[in-house]
Amino acid sequence: MSEIKLPLTLIGTALIIYAGLGITTAGPAGAVTAVFLLLLEALITTVLGIVACLGTAQILSTNFGTIKSASANLAAVALFPGAVGILMAQISPILGVLTVIVLVVGLLKSLFDLEFFELVVFVLVLWGVSWAAEQVIGWF
Repeated sequence: MSEIKLPLTLIGTALIIYAGLGITTAGPAGAVTAVFLLLLEALITTVLGIVACLGTAQILSTNFGTIKSASANLAAVALFPGAVGILMAQISPILGVLTVIVLVVGLLKSLFDLEFFELVVFVLVLWGVSWAAEQVIGWF
């Protein structure tokens, strides 16, 4: 359980931020919609991330941990940077983008304990898997 405490805390914090933003912009119905869409996005990103983890592990012989911990870590990376980025974007859009980039890279590096080269390969594989999924979805 201790290996997923931090990711679960980040996920919970992101849900609170998104729900708060949903309430302030569209009332209670907005909060429900925001959280639902957020969870759907996190589910898709986590599944794609697991595929990317498997691909990267095959390429580099890297260990991403158990499916349980990898899933929690990927969901945290999918949710938390975007939530904080939205808050920072209210100050400045550039600050929001920079915040997301720094948090995604930092969380991937720290949650998965990756070296720089492994991190770069993982991000490229994750981007490739996401791009392929977008293409398949676009066909339908």
